[in-house]
Amino acid sequence: MEIIGLKKIDKEVFEQAYKARDETIRERVKNTLDIENLKTKMKSEVFQDSDLLESLACLVAKLKNKLINYDTVVSDEASGRLVSRLLHELVNVKKEQEGKEKAPIYFIAGGRSRHPKAERDVNDFISEKKNTLGRTLLVTEYIETGSTIKFLANILKAHGINFDIATVSLGQEPLKYKMNPARDAIYGSIGMTGASSLYLKYKATGVQRAEKRGPHPIRSELRDPKDVKKSREDIQTLATAFSKLL
Repeated sequence: MEIIGLKKIDKEVFEQAYKARDETIRERVKNTLDIENLKTKMKSEVFQDSDLLESLACLVAKLKNKLINYDTVVSDEASGRLVSRLLHELVNVKKEQEGKEKAPIYFIAGGRSRHPKAERDVNDFISEKKNTLGRTLLVTEYIETGSTIKFLANILKAHGINFDIATVSLGQEPLKYKMNPARDAIYGSIGMTGASSLYLKYKATGVQRAEKRGPHPIRSELRDPKDVKKSREDIQTLATAFSKLL
């Protein structure tokens, strides 16, 4: 959506349109899913959060007609891992329904502070994969200023990758990001939900970002195999429930 040169009244119209769409999506989610009941089925503490489940459901509802088109999912690690796995599962549900080849998922160490070598490693990894990525869904849990996702988005763009950005939540209204790629991100909600629910959940994700060890995350010392198992089982449960939104 191009917003350069828009007058204040135009921005207000767009903001109202965003809010109206979000409200429509929330109503659809509420009419389709019993979030509170779904919460009782969650085994991992991470997903025992009504706000998180609603944000995830709204994100899935917005992606409804897009999921089948993605050839690859790229996860902004490490906090983006759980939502990335969920969306990856749903992408492949749609692929399987239409008899198409499943999409791969790659876990890339983004993060706010990056070692120069790690940045080069991420760039080299995308460069190596660029001819096979196809249309890509770049997934994260929360966008605050947009600097982290801009780093990854710029690398994808530099290598000619066609991609969309999906996030559990945005820290502010989309139009306030101006020229940042976060402006066009597909989001579940506005607010801190993604960060408060998914940031630094090492026990459940099992990994953490490696600032100086290449483009991928590493196993966390705080990893709890039981929690990891629970979170993955929850993702399967959520994918089944959220398929009603597709």
